[in-house]
Amino acid sequence: MLEFARLCLTPLAIVALSCPGGVVEPQVSEQQAVDVARRQVLFEPEAVDAEMAADAQPPVWRVTLRGRLPGQSVFDFEEATVTVDAFTGDVIGVDQR
Repeated sequence: MLEFARLCLTPLAIVALSCPGGVVEPQVSEQQAVDVARRQVLFEPEAVDAEMAADAQPPVWRVTLRGRLPGQSVFDFEEATVTVDAFTGDVIGVDQR
């Protein structure tokens, strides 16, 4: 019986180790997400921070942009966080402050 169980389970173990577990890598790179985010704001970003939120469903890039509008005082600045789908590159949301 033990030999039968080993013969039956061995192919399953090989398949389990060879499969990526259904995990698909995001198709959108960090630079692509930043490029998409830049097109969503009216100001020229002076600082950009991109972070992958792989635990989100779907996985997303959260790109935060900071900068000034033309002619804006040095004491004022704009900030926006753009959420970009890591698989499609679609904009999921824009939060401007």
